[in-house]
Amino acid sequence: MLRDTTVPLARAWNTWSSRPAEMVFLPLGVRVTPLAYADSSRSATLFPARSVRYGRHALDGSLVELDLDHAGTGLAWRWAKRGPFELSGTWRTTKTGEWGLRFWFNLCLSAEDGQTVRWDPAGAAVVKVTNRVTPPVDWVSPATLEDAYRTLVCKVDSDGNEAAGVRLPDIAVPLATYSGWNEYKPPYPAGELADRDGSCLPFPADKAARETSGDPRPSIAERYASGADYVVKVKAVVADLIKDRLLLAEDAERYLERAQREPRVAS
Repeated sequence: MLRDTTVPLARAWNTWSSRPAEMVFLPLGVRVTPLAYADSSRSATLFPARSVRYGRHALDGSLVELDLDHAGTGLAWRWAKRGPFELSGTWRTTKTGEWGLRFWFNLCLSAEDGQTVRWDPAGAAVVKVTNRVTPPVDWVSPATLEDAYRTLVCKVDSDGNEAAGVRLPDIAVPLATYSGWNEYKPPYPAGELADRDGSCLPFPADKAARETSGDPRPSIAERYASGADYVVKVKAVVADLIKDRLLLAEDAERYLERAQREPRVAS
């Protein structure tokens, strides 16, 4: 059982389980587990020991570094703690095994005995307790699975766009709210996530349209004084991404060309 109320708080978050990449808060048995899915092999993994190369590991779990591999894609993974109750995970792709949109990486939140886990919205969001990620099962005669993980989505900004990660111009200088998830409409189960279907919710064109629809998000006209203003903002984001080596020069040119032709922004 991954639960112990006597462990010192400085060591509470640590790699207590048999999964090398999994962090466990031992006093409560709460687990955060990296999970990856590769479309090329149509397989998911929780990164067992055979797919992990061990790096630095502080005894108190304040630093854990691992090289992870799944279906030809390599990730340099790092856990870090700033305090007993603060845990952060970061990764860098070291080897690309397939097209990026066909390789999914998730952090799964779960606990011992299957009890409900809720996270402070300021840190991470639990979408719905009914959504769970499990290994493949027999659909005809399904068996009860012990390893099931609640689905998480990224924290979002005031527009509903993802606040973390690499913010490309579509997100940093937005004309809509984008997400990589969506919920089914009735008569499908309420609150269930639609499989691999994202959302695009355009901003209202101007203040009048926003007030008519009751949309709380600022309109396009309220965000950008003109087409030139929009292009200037896109240029600034593109320049920062190039500086940080997160965008190729040819992709930067395409973003700027598209911004200059954008019909939704007034000239």
